Amino acid sequence: MMSKKQNPVWRFIKSDLFKIWLVTLFLVGLIFHFSSLLVSPAPPDEITLAAGTKNGNYYRSALNYREAFAKHGITVNILETSGAIENLELVKTDKADLALVQSGLQADTVSEETPLNYKSLGSLYYEPLWVFSKESLPNLAVLKGKAIAIGTDGSGTQAVVRRVLKQNGITNTNSRLVAIGGESAATALQEDQISAAFFISGIRSKSVLTLLNDPTVQLLSINRAEAYQRIFHFVSVVDLPEGVVNLGKNIPSVSKQLISSAALLVVRKDLHPAIEDLLMTLMTDIHHEGSILSEPGEFPSEKYSDIPIPDEARRYHRDGPSFMQKHFPFWLATYIDRIKFMLLPLITLLFPLFKIMPPTYRWRIRSRIYKWYNQLGDIEEDLYESRTKKQAKEVLKRLDALSEEVKKVHVPNSYAESLYNLKVHIELIRNRAHDIL
Repeated sequence: MMSKKQNPVWRFIKSDLFKIWLVTLFLVGLIFHFSSLLVSPAPPDEITLAAGTKNGNYYRSALNYREAFAKHGITVNILETSGAIENLELVKTDKADLALVQSGLQADTVSEETPLNYKSLGSLYYEPLWVFSKESLPNLAVLKGKAIAIGTDGSGTQAVVRRVLKQNGITNTNSRLVAIGGESAATALQEDQISAAFFISGIRSKSVLTLLNDPTVQLLSINRAEAYQRIFHFVSVVDLPEGVVNLGKNIPSVSKQLISSAALLVVRKDLHPAIEDLLMTLMTDIHHEGSILSEPGEFPSEKYSDIPIPDEARRYHRDGPSFMQKHFPFWLATYIDRIKFMLLPLITLLFPLFKIMPPTYRWRIRSRIYKWYNQLGDIEEDLYESRTKKQAKEVLKRLDALSEEVKKVHVPNSYAESLYNLKVHIELIRNRAHDIL
C-alpha cells in the first residue's frame, strides 16, 4: 500500500504551493464577499404577505408560499385581512411586502401620470364571477330595481361587482345593493331576502358549493361574456362544463359560461430583486398544474393584470427562468447576481495578487534552505576560533545536529541544487573540524 509520503496528492496537500493557493483563494473569497456587501444588500430572511380570511383561497395560497419560502430559509409572516382591498392597501403603505389581490380593483386609476409604489408579478388563477338567483335571468340588466348581494364593504368582490352592474345600468339609486357576502349572502338568497347574490371566488368556495348544490337556486350563464371581456381588459371568459363540479349529481346540469377576474401577486416596488426572482419561480411551482377552470401551464401569466407588470416579470412569463435560476440554488444565484457587475474590476484588481504568487512561492522554498546558512555561518566562525580538540568536537556536535535537521527538509526537484549546496557546505566545515582533531 502506498504511504502518505509516497502519495502525490498527499504530498501536494502538504506542499507550500498548496498552502499559498489556499491563502490566495481565501483572500479572493474575502474580497468577493465584502464587495458584494458594498454592491447591494443581501436579500431579507423574513417577509410579510397580506392574505385574506383564514377560510379563503388567498390564505390557502399564502400557506403554500410560506412553505415554499421556508425551503430557502426565508420566513413568511402571513397577515389575516378582510380581503383584496385591504391587502393592496397594506402593500401601498409598506406594511406588507407582497399581497394576493384581485384584478379589477383599480383599472380606472392606473395611468402613466400616477406613479405607483407597487407592481404585479402576474396572475395566479381564475376567480370567476358567480351570479346566483332563484329566477332564470336572461342577463344582468333585468336585476335593476331588485335586492342584490354585492359583497361586503371593502371587499374586492364589491369593487368589481359595482363596476359590472354599472355597465348594466344598475346603481344604488335604482336598486337595493346589499353589502353582504359569503355564507350570509348565500343564506339570504335561499331565504328569499334578496333576488340575486354575486360572488368572486374559486370553485371550491363553501358559499359557491352550497348554492351549486341547492336545486332551488340557479347559476347564471353570462351570455354576453365577450362583451364584458372587451369592456374590462382584466376579465376573461371561462367555461364551466356540464357535470364538472359533481359528475354523480351532474352539477351543473348544463354548461355555463362565466366571466372571471384573476388573483394577482402584488409586491412593493422596492422589494429585493432576489426575492422577486424567487417569487417568479415559486409562482410557477405552485400554480402551473392548472385546475378545473384552467389548463396546465396556463398560470402564472402576464395576462389579466390591471396593475403594471415589470419587464423582468414579463420576460420570465414568456421565456421561463434564467440560466442562473435553472442551474444554481437560490443562495448561490443570488450571490452571483449581486457581484456580477463587480466581476470585471475585481478580476483586474486580482491580477497583482496572482502575479506575486510565484515570487512568494520561490521565497518560501528558498527560505527553508537559506535559514540554515545563518547557523552554519555561526558554526564556521566558532570553528576558526577553536584552539583545542574539545572545542572542535563541540563544533562537530553542532554540525551533526544541523545536518540532521537539514535531512528533514523537502523541496521540489527544481530547488534540489540549493539544498545540495547547503549539504556540501556543511561537509566542508566538518572536514575542517576533523583537520583540527
